[in-house]
Amino acid sequence: MTELDLDAIKRSLAVNRDSQNGWASRVVEDLVAEVDRLRAQRVLDNEEAARLYDFARDKGAALERDATVAYLRAPGTCCSPDVLAENIERGDHRREEKP
Repeated sequence: MTELDLDAIKRSLAVNRDSQNGWASRVVEDLVAEVDRLRAQRVLDNEEAARLYDFARDKGAALERDATVAYLRAPGTCCSPDVLAENIERGDHRREEKP
């Protein structure tokens, strides 16, 4: 689907205003205004979506970090870095979240 060139439509409306049917001209102007409004809303929605994505990404990283630190501090956790790394890679530090 191609995007409408609203600027061209607006210029055409301005140039041909006298020769156009008054009702049809108002309808087209209303439609152009609505498309402008919806496009502006789409920009806001995209900005909001980006903000929410960033928030979720950061929240996920924080939860992962918290789970890893809690696992490392838990009583009985092995002190071998290799064993700890293997356990974390397997997801042992997130067992409480698994169904």
